[in-house]
Amino acid sequence: MNHFKKLCNATINEVYNVDEISLRVLNGDGASWIKKSCEDNNIYFQLDPFHIAQAITKNVKDKTQRKQLLKLFRKGEPDKGLEILKQMLIEANNDEKEFKKLSDLYNYLSKNKEGLIPYKQRANIEIPSAPEGIEYRQMGTMESSIFSTLAKRMKGRRMSWSVEGADNLAKILCEQKNKRLSETVDKIYKNIIPESVLRDVIINTPLSAKKVDAGNNKPDIYPLKTASIPYSSAAVTLGRKVIRNLCGLKDFGDLSYT
Repeated sequence: MNHFKKLCNATINEVYNVDEISLRVLNGDGASWIKKSCEDNNIYFQLDPFHIAQAITKNVKDKTQRKQLLKLFRKGEPDKGLEILKQMLIEANNDEKEFKKLSDLYNYLSKNKEGLIPYKQRANIEIPSAPEGIEYRQMGTMESSIFSTLAKRMKGRRMSWSVEGADNLAKILCEQKNKRLSETVDKIYKNIIPESVLRDVIINTPLSAKKVDAGNNKPDIYPLKTASIPYSSAAVTLGRKVIRNLCGLKDFGDLSYT
């Protein structure tokens, strides 16, 4: 976790002047490792509104109650929402399946209670005015970013990863997304592979990655097509015997048809 925090802070330092940052808000799904990164950096945690809505939609069967809960949590009234959930648990006491779903929802929300109020609605957070020409963007785009950068490539299709392999691929994908993969690869291999070898590789391998992957489907050697002498495997009659002998002794271009 400490290693992750160092990498995260280093990446932020590359882009922003951290001395001028007065407010940090971390928008996450409630995973413990994400929340731990808020402890030492004075970061405010917010439970991602997408995950709140997803959990309510998944576990609340009644559409009216579902709509009521979504409205309360969106308005920043989590205490009222949790009280309604308690009442729903009492009413569903005889339905084991529904009770289990509501229990999971209540536990998930209560465990992340400190992040249920949207950060813009919190009294203890003062949001500085945006500088001229700068517009504050809404939070909640992380799910889309994770999918397009990592999940789409690494999940499904019966794939499995070792911890080291997943870590390495994640680094490659992130560098690719940040449009600095070639630069990073050059830095890594500059001190490993001699420059003379790299020069030879560039000269002798002019194909692009796309062309290399596509391969060459055309054969270099075309086999000679041959055919047997006419009637060589057929029953021999006098006429066929004459034709076979003619073809065997002369080229077709030398045959006389008159």
